[in-house]
Amino acid sequence: MTFEPGESAKSAGFRWMQKAAIIAAFLFVVGTICVVIALQLRPQRFALPFTAADVESMEARDIYLQTLEVEKTFQVSPSFWEAILATFSGASKDEHPTKWLVHGRLHVKRKDGSPYYIMYSDRDQFAAGPTVQQRVYYRGTDNAELEQALSDAYEASQKKK
Repeated sequence: MTFEPGESAKSAGFRWMQKAAIIAAFLFVVGTICVVIALQLRPQRFALPFTAADVESMEARDIYLQTLEVEKTFQVSPSFWEAILATFSGASKDEHPTKWLVHGRLHVKRKDGSPYYIMYSDRDQFAAGPTVQQRVYYRGTDNAELEQALSDAYEASQKKK
């Protein structure tokens, strides 16, 4: 058996297997990179840096509810803290926030003395952070539940007077 220059004893059947293995490895690497990028780009979930048990006081300011506009500031009773704060869970960071009308502000003072501010819209948007300058914008709050909880808290604050 004689071979021409450039030919080898390897069968041509193994060449397609080598090419297929290289293509499969390339596709695996590209797929892995795509998964990593997708995981990095998915929206960041909002999580309060504290729980209702860590709150010393909560003050609601400039609250607008469907049924009434609350012109003055009122203290939110501790019995409503959990319900109000829970409405913000499940939201995601808004990477492209737009201007929106503020429908209320919550000023939270934690037991360690640090403040936390939340301002929210009539839609599913809100901004939260330790200072007004450090706030981050989010989407995905349950506004119906938030409005109901704030309405109940306001009514309870009025009965105390």
